Amino acid sequence: MLYNILDNALKFTPEGGYIRFSVKKSGGMVTVSIRNSGQGIGADALPFVFERFYKEDKSRGLNARGSGLGLHICKILVGLSGGKIWAESEEGQWCQFSFTLPCDPPPEQRRKQPGKK
Repeated sequence: MLYNILDNALKFTPEGGYIRFSVKKSGGMVTVSIRNSGQGIGADALPFVFERFYKEDKSRGLNARGSGLGLHICKILVGLSGGKIWAESEEGQWCQFSFTLPCDPPPEQRRKQPGKK
């Protein structure tokens, strides 16, 4: 998931732009965010970016490669792992993809530490 999102950020960040990472842990979940400067994603396209074979506008942007499957696969993997994935963007400025994943083992898999009840 991380590779795919980072690869997309690299493809769509203009020369001299930026890519920023954020990782936060809260309530048994970790949230990973990757933000890049650049064209961004139009508000009308944001609801569809995780759909299979979806590509915003094939004639626009820095990179027309890709099958439109990567983000869909990320959504499936995050969901199967018990997390969520979403995208935010300000068109013409930046785009950010974030996902959450559980970071604590399920209660049935936690081992009691020696000497603790």
